[in-house]
Amino acid sequence: MKHLSANYWNNFHKDGVLFEKFIKELLTIIYPDKEFTPTIQTHDGGKDIVSKAEMLFGDEINLWMECKYHKDKLSFNDISSTLLMAFLEDAKQLLVFSYSPINRTFLEYIAKYRDKTKISVKIYDDEALEQLILSNVN
Repeated sequence: MKHLSANYWNNFHKDGVLFEKFIKELLTIIYPDKEFTPTIQTHDGGKDIVSKAEMLFGDEINLWMECKYHKDKLSFNDISSTLLMAFLEDAKQLLVFSYSPINRTFLEYIAKYRDKTKISVKIYDDEALEQLILSNVN
């Protein structure tokens, strides 16, 4: 993180649930016309927040958000169950929000996952997450 201080992030007290609530509120600010629903805390099927988007001709697609508040770099293993469940449950888009940066191998595996499954994956980690916050929250 370049701009948001350690004091800012200390507000979360290393609490993943609080981080999920923050991301949900951030999404609500960015997309005020969308509904974002948090999942139950355990056995959530690998997702933290869900939404639906209406496409042309009334079709709906599933959108999944996964939130990770880890101190260390996020690895592919940290979200492997999310990726599997997104495929099995026919999610069309997955957004990953990570406080920590991701490792290089993670990006390589995500590229392969996108190619094989055709599921769109967007990652907001470290400074990308920080920019998303700074550009949308006063």
